[in-house]
Amino acid sequence: MMKFDRRKNRLDECQEQKLLHIEKLCFWLLYFMLAVEMLAKIIIFRSKTAVAGEAVCFFAISIVMIALCLHNGIWDRHMDATPKSYAGAALIAGVIVCLINGGLGILSGNFSVPGIVILAVCSAALTFAITFALLWFFGGRYHKRCEALDKKADEEDG
Repeated sequence: MMKFDRRKNRLDECQEQKLLHIEKLCFWLLYFMLAVEMLAKIIIFRSKTAVAGEAVCFFAISIVMIALCLHNGIWDRHMDATPKSYAGAALIAGVIVCLINGGLGILSGNFSVPGIVILAVCSAALTFAITFALLWFFGGRYHKRCEALDKKADEEDG
């Protein structure tokens, strides 16, 4: 890990672990607050351009996290990289998008009920398909990276 500050670390191991836990908690709190704030702006202002700056930051953080996790052979603490877990995560994403688009359709008042249902279901299906495909792709990269890291560790041990 790259060190940005070359001064001596004054924390003991227990304090270091607590600090890492605090940093992790604050990162995820900020990450989800940013997501909620973007969603609120889209709903309130009914404009996706209102969140352009936040979206750039949000997706930059997401891309860096994905790249660093894959590079280090990390998928998730609680979920395996399997097609079943990909489908579950994609289904959750699809339902969220369905609810958001259905809600926005109702709030706009520009669509009939069948139009709102069609919009919500189509956007959910598209979200499911894209999310599943991306998870499948990154899961494949993850498995290849784990094999490479295992091979490298075996060579170092042997």
